[in-house]
Amino acid sequence: MGCVFCNITNVEHFGTEKNPQPNPFYCKTDAEREEFLNELAADIVSRHPEFIVKFKTPLKTVKLLTRRQIQVLELAAAGKTSKETGFLLYISVQTVKSHREKIFIKLKAVDITQAVAIAIRRGIIE
Repeated sequence: MGCVFCNITNVEHFGTEKNPQPNPFYCKTDAEREEFLNELAADIVSRHPEFIVKFKTPLKTVKLLTRRQIQVLELAAAGKTSKETGFLLYISVQTVKSHREKIFIKLKAVDITQAVAIAIRRGIIE
């Protein structure tokens, strides 16, 4: 198993005159930095779920999904269709489908059933 080390104080030093290569992890704002770290942590946890158990850290603390994506997942878990979900959340069916596609990517799921199962197993939804 590999380890990931990230020194946040030095992130800005890449892509300068000393190192002209742009750093793909450079964050202009604190919000971007927080989002990057949350995505990195979520990716690590998704690859190594034993970290959740070992450190007793629920995945909810890692901002893997947006609040709206969690709502879409909860409604899918309740058996709602995309049309019903859109009606209940006051969004279009296309927006529901977009949320679902992003959920599939983030949870590495192939369909909504698998995404719901993964989310329940990880404690994202009940």
